[in-house]
Amino acid sequence: MRRRYLTFLFILAFVFSSIISGCSRMDADRPGSRNELLDCNWVLKVDQTIPKKYEDGMTVEHTLVFIAEKEGGTDVSGTYHGAFCLRSKLDISEFSNEIVEMTGGFDVYGFGNDVTFDVISYDISNYTEFGIEEGELGIPPLIDYETMATFTQEMTGTGVLNPYLRGIHEGSLSGGVDVTSGGSAQVPIKIAIKSGKVHVNFPTLDIGRSFEGLLLGVPVDDSSEYDETMNRIEEMMEDAEGKDGSTGEDSGLGGLGDLGGFGGILGQMGTNLPMPDSFPSDDIPVLSDANIINVYENDDKTNVRIMFGTGKEYDEVLEFYQKNFLDKLEEEPRATEIDGGILFMCDAEGYRNITVMIMKDPSKTYKSMVSLDVSKKK
Repeated sequence: MRRRYLTFLFILAFVFSSIISGCSRMDADRPGSRNELLDCNWVLKVDQTIPKKYEDGMTVEHTLVFIAEKEGGTDVSGTYHGAFCLRSKLDISEFSNEIVEMTGGFDVYGFGNDVTFDVISYDISNYTEFGIEEGELGIPPLIDYETMATFTQEMTGTGVLNPYLRGIHEGSLSGGVDVTSGGSAQVPIKIAIKSGKVHVNFPTLDIGRSFEGLLLGVPVDDSSEYDETMNRIEEMMEDAEGKDGSTGEDSGLGGLGDLGGFGGILGQMGTNLPMPDSFPSDDIPVLSDANIINVYENDDKTNVRIMFGTGKEYDEVLEFYQKNFLDKLEEEPRATEIDGGILFMCDAEGYRNITVMIMKDPSKTYKSMVSLDVSKKK
């Protein structure tokens, strides 16, 4: 799915203020500075969750747990070995309302095992251009970093897609999916370091910022920081393996940048939303006072849905659609009574199916609610 993003600035700075005993000199030299340091192990550590709110109102939590270590040396440059877990999670329950209860969402884990990369001197051009898609222009960072690493890592993992929508009122429609899918993909990663801060960026995960963590200098015989984070990654791996759900087809994880913006299933929610161009309003009329609160379109625009509230009474709305649409169909629609309303399944030339739902608004926000769901023939 393709999305435009709302501006969401969420800046969190980690302050590196501790001096590691046995590694730093007494004159308070910092790892990552150009001052002379004693021999020690160098650790890059990140454990951060970034919430990203997308245009459709959905907020996805992206979490990175990352650890890498270089054994020995008096500066940060050199070869590092480590691992990471990148998790993206959406809970759609916040969108439940008086009409529908929503649960689940998605929960995707991606793991990088046996990660190896070299930290070298910072080159703004190479850093900016690395990992961007063909035809796109990279945006140079405003910070003049000291060192960096750019590499491509195989990420393997699994994801659970389990959104479920349940109509609260008797006779309302309910449904959902529960699928587990796994796969692997080559994912570009770039790391920038300055003054004890580490910035890890996944160019294909479009969240508008980098994950932030620390550069640590630790005594050569101290593996506590590394071991602690590795244990956390292993726990996340066990959690991912324990996720329930039916098995779906394998799918690459390279699309992690497409997570969030869950409109592919639920669509956009709000008030006074614009009418989508793909909706055939010439064939299916829409009330003049319609306040559109939900819009859904699939990728090729063959399936489109709008839901709106109106100030007209239920009987008036039913009469409008009976006169201006239902009575004009060649085949009589199949009608099903639902709690507080009625559902019509319609056949029409050029369409696979048209569903018209009209009901009284139980929330009393509007007098009536209408849902128009159209599936076009390709």
